[in-house]
Amino acid sequence: METVASILHQSDGEISFLVDDVQVCRDIIPVSEAWSKFEERLGSPLLAFSHSNSFEVIQESGNHPLVTAVHIAHSEHRPLLLTPDVIWLTIAQGFAQHINNRLLA
Repeated sequence: METVASILHQSDGEISFLVDDVQVCRDIIPVSEAWSKFEERLGSPLLAFSHSNSFEVIQESGNHPLVTAVHIAHSEHRPLLLTPDVIWLTIAQGFAQHINNRLLA
């Protein structure tokens, strides 16, 4: 017989369901300003930024931000909010990288 996860919370565009009964991590993750993180990653100053200068991101960074976020959420039992924007941005970046790697000379 198939088991269905219990819905904890549901609202417009959001659903939370019970996956496993573990203690959620309540420690705050160190953050830094996204503006400076982007400049550091690009190695040059930004000309424009779509968020406010106070927009923050986590300090820990891996090779891919989405994979890093999923890894931290899973390994430290932290909540993870995935929006359609994150998924579409990841797909678009992957497609752009695929095209760049296969340019015809």
